[in-house]
Amino acid sequence: MKKVLLSIAFGLAIIAAKAQVVFNIQSPASLAGNYTMTYADPAGGWGCPDLMDPVNSVSQTIVIVDDGTANDSLGCNALVNATEMEGHIAMVFRGECEFGTKSLMAQNAGAVAVIIVNNVPGDPVGMAPGADGASVTIPVIMISQIDGSNIQAAINNSEEVSVFIGNKFGLFDNDLGFTTDRMLLPNPNTQHSLLAQSGAEYSFRVGAWVYNFGNLSQTGGTIRATVTREGTTLYDEQDNLPVMASGDTILAELPMFTQPIYAPGKYTITYTVTLVGTDEYDSDNTYSTDFFVSEDILSYVPVDENGLPISTTGYRTADATTNFTSCIHFRDANAHRVKAEGLYFAATTNADSDLLGQEFIVTAYQVDDDFTDLNDPNAAIESFQELSTGSYVYNEDSMDFVTVFGQFANDIVLEDNQRYIFCVTTFDENTFIGYGGLDYSLVLDEYAQPLFPIQTDDGFSILGFGGEASAIGVKLSSAFSTSVAENNTTELKVYPNPAKNMIHIQANDSQFETAEMKDQLGRTVGTWTITGKNTAIDVSKFNGGNYILVLKGNDSLEIKKVQINH
Repeated sequence: MKKVLLSIAFGLAIIAAKAQVVFNIQSPASLAGNYTMTYADPAGGWGCPDLMDPVNSVSQTIVIVDDGTANDSLGCNALVNATEMEGHIAMVFRGECEFGTKSLMAQNAGAVAVIIVNNVPGDPVGMAPGADGASVTIPVIMISQIDGSNIQAAINNSEEVSVFIGNKFGLFDNDLGFTTDRMLLPNPNTQHSLLAQSGAEYSFRVGAWVYNFGNLSQTGGTIRATVTREGTTLYDEQDNLPVMASGDTILAELPMFTQPIYAPGKYTITYTVTLVGTDEYDSDNTYSTDFFVSEDILSYVPVDENGLPISTTGYRTADATTNFTSCIHFRDANAHRVKAEGLYFAATTNADSDLLGQEFIVTAYQVDDDFTDLNDPNAAIESFQELSTGSYVYNEDSMDFVTVFGQFANDIVLEDNQRYIFCVTTFDENTFIGYGGLDYSLVLDEYAQPLFPIQTDDGFSILGFGGEASAIGVKLSSAFSTSVAENNTTELKVYPNPAKNMIHIQANDSQFETAEMKDQLGRTVGTWTITGKNTAIDVSKFNGGNYILVLKGNDSLEIKKVQINH
């Protein structure tokens, strides 16, 4: 299935996911080193070679394009310096015409590769092929504005700039590293707090494939993983790697990450691989990503400061001509605690369309297909029933990659261990639904459970785009919140808040049996039995600060934030 890709100016997904494809300046010494870049992916409609294949690497000097116009370095017209360009790497600046057009002009002048320099500050971006990209058969990359300016300055100073573009296997003698499509990631990345009440409910495997990209064998390498929250280390494990010959790979696994309780907020997992001595390419030796425990949503991508899922890239399939649907799969042993209210999502379009006035459909389905995992020959999404639907219509301009919310017509109380898919549908063939820059390929391999199904004209594909993470967020709330918050006979009050010495828990019935106080690291600092309709608990012994009060009963669960001031 062919994937069409459209990325934004912060298209970190492409940079991270293809970490072994590098842009390395070999001379002059003042510029030597490794630089951040994105590259034209043939899966996105370009005719360029696959840079993951080392045979397609290019090592050559740079020549700046000249198309004979006042804006000569934009390369939007046939180049007039073809004699100088022949057999070299063309450098051209972004602006005025499509990436594919610039690249084709350079190719026609004899260039063996193209470097496009961004025209705005920040990281390089993903590149859509436009009308001419399919005709480009040489490698095309983009670098940042500042890196391009430094290269231009060196060339203007009569220095020869020699670079390497391609898969870095064998480029260096001593080089261990990761690729981010082969990482074990938090699953899901943003878990709802009601589904993460203990380590038995939310934990994940920790590990990554380690590669010896270098020419020499390595002995004594190590892999380390840490998890931190608000500056406090919760997990720190490492292991020694075996002897790794050149080209060797190994899946290095560390102990599971688990916590007795999870305080809502941001966590960070960091992987590091080291070798004995100096790693000559250390840009892929460390990988770090945030994950979250949220009181509002469940998602497979990180969330922003407002708690909303972040989209960095837009996808659709090339064969989705009438509609395209992106989904996330959900199944949880404690799903009865939550109800689904709607979906958060984002989208973008290409130059032939606009989001203004477009309607997107959000749908929750119950999946009734009976299969164990993706290795089961019966694994498919063919038997399903719609539980609820809703829509969102864009009524403003400039909403590309802005997260919006589609409300379901009715809330859905979920069932334990039942498979569900939550989906967003567009009916515009030029519209791309947001994805989030994380690659769950190794998670998909190791857990063998559906993650990001898609639906096109031909029906559901249970694998979707593989590990590419759909940036859909499911808004979840307590399945018991209606009775607690809206029914006067079961009104819950926790007061005073802030408290000094005592906190009172008042409920007009006896649905709660225990109360637990958690600190900001999720540690249980106090447990009480709730007796009657009004229970007083002594908090005078606790340090001042913010805490979480967890109230539990057979069929009830409520979480309250409390503050203690002495």
